[in-house]
Amino acid sequence: MAKRPVARVLPESRLPQLDRVFDYVVPDGMDAPVGCRVKVPIGRSAKLHTGFVVERPESSDFGGELSPIDQVLSPVSVLTDEVLESARALAKRQAGGVADVLRLAIPPRAVRVEKKWLEVTREAPILSLPALGSRGDVIIGLAAIEPSWREDSVASPSWSRRFYPPRLRRHRRAGHRTPCPRAKRDTCCP
Repeated sequence: MAKRPVARVLPESRLPQLDRVFDYVVPDGMDAPVGCRVKVPIGRSAKLHTGFVVERPESSDFGGELSPIDQVLSPVSVLTDEVLESARALAKRQAGGVADVLRLAIPPRAVRVEKKWLEVTREAPILSLPALGSRGDVIIGLAAIEPSWREDSVASPSWSRRFYPPRLRRHRRAGHRTPCPRAKRDTCCP
């Protein structure tokens, strides 16, 4: 039995034999909340694997010495109990691995977005939950944050310039809905 706090970690691995939780010791001074991403060693390998903290029991049933968590990648809890339960049910139904389902359910880590989210949640006053506006306000924690995009920005020239070549933009402005046939490409919309 481990005397220090224990974290049960589900590694992100495609190997079916690693599709279960492993117990790790949380080193002193490290905070690993449930749902956060961590780097952990698996077996005798020196290679570190990414995983999610699934549970924080006081002790472990493992008889040997537990390996410590190497590092917490993010203090943000991205894995909720509901998502984990759904992933387990889906993996059981489809005869797959929970880690494979979680890889699709939880987006990869975006450090810049995460830092912005942490800044906003620290600075935002705690509010009662407002009703969502017609603009599509996003609620993070208990603070309402106005999104940086708008419906009109999707149709803006800067957005369309990035994804549509000039010939296609001219073609669409001329009122054509379908692409030009290959023979008429040069003559259709000059």
